[in-house]
Amino acid sequence: MTFALNWIAARWIPRTLCVILITLLVAGCDESSEKMDWSPDGAQAAVLLRGELRLSDAAGVLSSPLAREVSQATWLPDGNGLVCIRSLYPETWKEAALLLSSDEVATLEQLAFALMGFLDSAIEVTDGNFDEIGDKFFAPLKIDSSEKLAAVLACLSHTQAKPLKKLIGKAPKKQREQIEKEFSDIRKIRLQELFTVRLDANHSADIRSLLCTADALSEARPSPNARSVAFVRESVLHLIALDDKTTPFNTSNSVIGSIAWSQNSGAVLFASPISKWDAGKNNLSAITRLDVSWEAPEWKMGDNVIVAQICSAHPPRIRILPDGRVLFSSLEIGFPFSKRTPPVSSFFIAPTSPEANEPVKKLPCRADLLPADLSAYALSPDGKQLALVDNETDAVRLVTLESGEVKTIWPKNRGKSRTLPAWRGASELFFVALPNAESVRPEWMQWSAEGGARAFSGHWQAEDLAPLLSVPAQE
Repeated sequence: MTFALNWIAARWIPRTLCVILITLLVAGCDESSEKMDWSPDGAQAAVLLRGELRLSDAAGVLSSPLAREVSQATWLPDGNGLVCIRSLYPETWKEAALLLSSDEVATLEQLAFALMGFLDSAIEVTDGNFDEIGDKFFAPLKIDSSEKLAAVLACLSHTQAKPLKKLIGKAPKKQREQIEKEFSDIRKIRLQELFTVRLDANHSADIRSLLCTADALSEARPSPNARSVAFVRESVLHLIALDDKTTPFNTSNSVIGSIAWSQNSGAVLFASPISKWDAGKNNLSAITRLDVSWEAPEWKMGDNVIVAQICSAHPPRIRILPDGRVLFSSLEIGFPFSKRTPPVSSFFIAPTSPEANEPVKKLPCRADLLPADLSAYALSPDGKQLALVDNETDAVRLVTLESGEVKTIWPKNRGKSRTLPAWRGASELFFVALPNAESVRPEWMQWSAEGGARAFSGHWQAEDLAPLLSVPAQE
């Protein structure tokens, strides 16, 4: 996910603000995401179509939207609801303050007040030279969280309109109108909400908010016992109990990529960066196990246990097998290192406990049959196969974990995948692709070994499907 200000074009921002936003936490803008998740019984799928959360039955009949601006939806293990993340856009800061915790409101307002004073002083020192303000004052701050910054700027625009107008009035006339325009854009408030959707027999949705914040939220994963949710907040692992009215628990563990629960719900596994993450470069991270338990009214956690150290150019994706072991991909790097023989990515399986005394096992897959990026995969519920898509094409491959056999079930075409496959049970797979070489409209394809592939979403709206696959224009 990219923690970028999607609602501001960088080329429009005055240099002062552009420097503030230049250092962002980027987690790979081409990363494939989950847009379909089948319920445990396979009766219905949660589908995200242009941010709308809908349900689809096994025949592809869609429900009306249950919620909008949703970025993630994952079924609870009991199949009676989902854990979701969505964006909210309150019109005023007063409305936003009612959704946020009092502590977060106070923090954002204090930061906004401090930023106003900082800007005022910087303008005085530089005699209104906005270029110097950016270079001399903001660049050294190395602000690395655009979500938090966006909230502070929005808060400043709403709560200190008069001082801000006076401040902008000090800018040269040519810059003034442009700066005023950009600050009017910055007034847009964006919050993120972690919530559950409980469904009754008639599919009526009961939405309950667990957390609303100005921070970036991702990777909401319910525990197998359906008692807790682990999620990532501003790149840090957090926990929250589902049935107790508690505040989220900050584990203080940095996370890059995905997270997963152990089968017994007693631990969360995640990849933690060993050094600063540099998107697109080969980075080192440690797959870590953290033992956790909810003992009302507080969380208990153990020490971090390093399961494996890995190297990858993409945010790691880790999944837990039914036998409790962890599946992941990594570049194979040896020393001394030579650029003449670039490292190759492979899949690995490792025990999650040092007491297991088992070696890390490499899947014996032929490297020439796999794409360079092995992070975009979905593990079958029985843990026997994984479906793998390639960010550079729309090809879909199946990998058998026991033998390492790689089978292409959908050949590459003109598209570039942006959506992870979704399993319905252990034998039926759904993925997004162009149905044939002449197609311009992507489809969710339904595949099984016995029946082959067919278009599942044929009667869905084309505009809803278009964002799921990058399709270059035909020449």
